[in-house]
Amino acid sequence: MIQMPLIALYNYDNTILDGLQALNRTELDPALEYVQNIPELSTNELHELLLAEIGEMTVFYSKPDLLKSMITTWAKAERPNWIKLWQTSLYRYNPIWNKDGSYTETRSGSTSGNGSTTYGRTDTENVTGFDTNNFSPSSQNVAGGTDRSTSGGTYSETLTRKESGNIGLVTTQQMLREERESALFNIYDYIIEAFKKRFCLMIY
Repeated sequence: MIQMPLIALYNYDNTILDGLQALNRTELDPALEYVQNIPELSTNELHELLLAEIGEMTVFYSKPDLLKSMITTWAKAERPNWIKLWQTSLYRYNPIWNKDGSYTETRSGSTSGNGSTTYGRTDTENVTGFDTNNFSPSSQNVAGGTDRSTSGGTYSETLTRKESGNIGLVTTQQMLREERESALFNIYDYIIEAFKKRFCLMIY
């Protein structure tokens, strides 16, 4: 089998890379929070960078139609992973904070109470007879009973607090170094490197 460099096959058929398309902003997860200015990726730029980087390298497939088909299938399968990786470079966050969030605590319960009061009263009316000076009861009224009362109810409260900043587990300088490393990530470079490992003979 004749082995040929990628650029030679591309010059023969410049559609072999058509299945490899740049990522689009509409593919990002809308539920996540991103930086304000999301870059617009270009398919033409991706192809040009790829050819400039590995155009002289020999590819596994020497037939343009077969190579085109393999590239299309591979790119389709890898695209969801590329989107996730691209998203990680676009998240909005404070690079020198390692804690940022709100915490909500809800408390609820109930109270109850009851009591009773017993009362009584006796009213006696006394009179004297016509032949004595001693009092004798002529009538008696007795009243009484029990009063009962019940009290109580339910309650709930919500406590919310916000915590953010550096809680001291990692120094600000360490976080800045990691931020510089994150800034070096380039989705074009990642895709090109993945293409090289998948389709090119790693012989220099």
